[in-house]
Amino acid sequence: MLVLKRSAESGKNFPLDLDVGQHYSLCFSANLSLKRMNYLDATQEAGIDFYQKYHQKGKIHMLNLLKFRKNVDSAILSNVDNDLSGEEVYNQYLNLMDTMFRKAGSKILYKGKGNSFLIGPESEKWDLILLVEHQTVSRFIALAQTEDYKAIEKYRHASLEDSRLLP
Repeated sequence: MLVLKRSAESGKNFPLDLDVGQHYSLCFSANLSLKRMNYLDATQEAGIDFYQKYHQKGKIHMLNLLKFRKNVDSAILSNVDNDLSGEEVYNQYLNLMDTMFRKAGSKILYKGKGNSFLIGPESEKWDLILLVEHQTVSRFIALAQTEDYKAIEKYRHASLEDSRLLP
């Protein structure tokens, strides 16, 4: 499915949504530059696919590639100083997640700074890499649906510019 719309505000932007099994949103600006939106949450389809593929596999390892915002998005997280970096706020998020991880039997196996790819696009740079072990897919999903997690998820959204999550 391809939908092309003219922006009501300026008449110059043309959002272009492509539905080809992957969820990309592209925007053509007046100078025809191409910009891809960032990924912070799984789509419903990706969540269903993830569950179907891995729910009977036992332990699962999730590779997180994270790119921080330069400054935290205070529109999302109004109770923090907007001079804080995305990295500082993401570390607060990880500290808050620690207890939830332990309750779910999850643990961070590796946490390290990102670097340039040996094989991969030069344009993709990641600030932090996490490898997280979860006991089961069901426990991972249950963790993400708790009220405790929902209360701190905004720290993640306010701190990240982009992310990838690979089971």
